[in-house]
Amino acid sequence: MSVDEIEFAKKYISIKSVTGEEYDLSKEIRNDFLSYGIKADIDEWGNVIAVVGSGNSPFLVFNGHLDTVPPVSGWTKNPFDSIIDGDLLYGLGASDMKGSLAAMIAATIELSNYKLNGTLIFTGVVGEEGGSDRWGSLLIASKGFLSNKHIDYIIVGEGSVRANKIMVRIGQRGYVRFKVVIKGISTHSSVPTEGMNALYRLADFLNEIKNLDYHLKSRYISSVTFNPYVKGTIAPTIVKGGQKLNIIPDECEVYLDRRLVYGETIEEAFTQVKEILNHLDEVHSSSFQVSKEKIHSQIEILPGRPPYLTDINSENGRKLVETAEYAIFEITGFRPERIYGTGYTDAEILNYYTKAPAIIIGAGETGHTPDEYVRISLLKQLKKIYINTALKLLG
Repeated sequence: MSVDEIEFAKKYISIKSVTGEEYDLSKEIRNDFLSYGIKADIDEWGNVIAVVGSGNSPFLVFNGHLDTVPPVSGWTKNPFDSIIDGDLLYGLGASDMKGSLAAMIAATIELSNYKLNGTLIFTGVVGEEGGSDRWGSLLIASKGFLSNKHIDYIIVGEGSVRANKIMVRIGQRGYVRFKVVIKGISTHSSVPTEGMNALYRLADFLNEIKNLDYHLKSRYISSVTFNPYVKGTIAPTIVKGGQKLNIIPDECEVYLDRRLVYGETIEEAFTQVKEILNHLDEVHSSSFQVSKEKIHSQIEILPGRPPYLTDINSENGRKLVETAEYAIFEITGFRPERIYGTGYTDAEILNYYTKAPAIIIGAGETGHTPDEYVRISLLKQLKKIYINTALKLLG
C-alpha cells in the first residue's frame, strides 16, 4: 500500500491551523489514519496520536507540529491555497512544517503494513509556534501519552535541508527572551533638557546590544560535521515608548530575543544584558545635571529553553544518528552531514521529559516567509527516509 504524501500535504496546507486554531486539522489527520484502519485519538489538548507496531519496545516517536504562524506580509499567492509550480509546493506551513508532517503521516500509514518488532508512535502536536501553556509536545511528554512510556528514539520532522539535500540535524540553539524597561525623567517637550528622554537612553542601549551581538563568540561543536562553529545571537524585536506628543517619555520598553548555542546558559545571557544596563544607568545618571537621583532600569527574564545536542556517545543516540544517516544514503545515494540548527524545535523539550535521544529530519527550508514553499522531490525522498529509518530501528 502506497500513500500519496503530496496529496496529504496539499490538503493540510488548505486547512487553516494558525496557533490556537488547529482542531480542524487535528480531526482531518485523525480521520486519515482511521480511513486506513489505524487507531488514532485526539487528546485533551488537541494533539493527534496514532500507534502502529507490536506495542512493545523499542519505542520510536515521530513528532511534528500542526500549527503555523500567521501569514506575514508580502505573499503574492493565497497562503491558504496549495499551489504547485514545477518542483515547488507553495502555501502557509508548506515548509514549516505541513509538508514534512504529511510525509511523516504517510510513512506511518505505510509502516502499518509491516510486522514491526517494536512500536511507532506518531504525535502531531499543537501550539509549537506559540510556546504557550498549550505547547503540545511539552504536555504530551510531561503528563500525556508519552509520559508513562520508556521511549527509545525520537525523530522530529522540522527542516534539516542544506544545499537542497536532506541532512541529519543533531542539535539546535535554545532561546531566552528579556523584557527591559528603560527609565528616564519626564518633562515638557518644549524644555527637553530638563528631563531625561528614555528614548535617547534606549538608542544607546540598542547600540550596545548590537555590539554584543557582533562580539558573541562562535562555539565549536565537535559532533557537527557541517559548519561546526556556531554563534549565538541577540536582537531587539519589540519596542514600546512614549505616551503623548508633548511629553518627554520617562519610560520605554524593549524586548530582546537571545538565541543560545550549545554551551551557553540562560544565566550567562542574562548577565551580559544586565551589565550593559547597569553601565548605562551609571553613565546616564552621572551626566544628568537636573537631579542627583540615579536612574534604575529593569530587566525581566521571560520563559525560555536551553540549547540541545544529541548525545551521540550514548548507545541509543549513536544508533539513532547512524541509522538515519545510512537510511538517507540508501534512499538518496549521498552521505548526509550532521548539522546544527539556528531555530528552536520540540526536539529539546521531548528529550528533556522522555530522556530519549532526538534528531531532526525534514524537508523544510523557508519557514515564516512570504510565498513559503517545500520541494516536492525532497518530500518524496523524505517519506522513504522515514520508512527506512523506522524499519531499521524497529524491524
